[in-house]
Amino acid sequence: MVSTGRKVIQATAHRSSKLQRILFVTPAVTIIAWYLYGLWLLQRWFSGNSLYPVVILFYFAIPSLLVAWFILRDILAGAVFSGRKQFHLNHHIQCGDLSGRIIAKGTTHLAVQTDNRGTARIPYSRLSGEIVTERSEDTESDYYRIRLNIPVKGSPQLLQADLVRDVRATPWASTATPPIVQLQKQTDASWEFEVLFRSLNSRHAARVERILRDAYEN
Repeated sequence: MVSTGRKVIQATAHRSSKLQRILFVTPAVTIIAWYLYGLWLLQRWFSGNSLYPVVILFYFAIPSLLVAWFILRDILAGAVFSGRKQFHLNHHIQCGDLSGRIIAKGTTHLAVQTDNRGTARIPYSRLSGEIVTERSEDTESDYYRIRLNIPVKGSPQLLQADLVRDVRATPWASTATPPIVQLQKQTDASWEFEVLFRSLNSRHAARVERILRDAYEN
């Protein structure tokens, strides 16, 4: 019945976000249903038997031990991995296809702000099993220069402050070194600003440039 319900939900999940949440919960419901069914079978087979308390004890102990193992595995992996390599907040790491800036260090995982502004939790057990590269944004990022031709609007001082704010708001520019924005040329129709900022690599800098050009030149 659970399997049939899941197929029906899969067929219509794209029509409703509520159905998508139900689809996400379905595996947990399936596991619980099978667990309760197994408990019912044990009661039917061993009820009245002297081994019944022992069987029930093991039946409840096994999932508890599995959960404890998964938690302890990440805790131990974090202790071992931190002993080999120290991670610091605001450092950028690359773990497989995942790249981002460390925003928090938990007991069992690292919280990372990814390049697309999402948040991911990387278990220490995964970090210990993959090659992880790390770069400090404070000391290893490079300077990049952008020139923007912006139509005259408002005052150059306010526009300069807006550019600084928008560069610092992106996840691809350095949070440790503030950008430098200077007015280079002024005409009746436009202003030419030079934006100097630090970024981890040219790919990240290109994203900052695209955001600024879309926001100010178009």
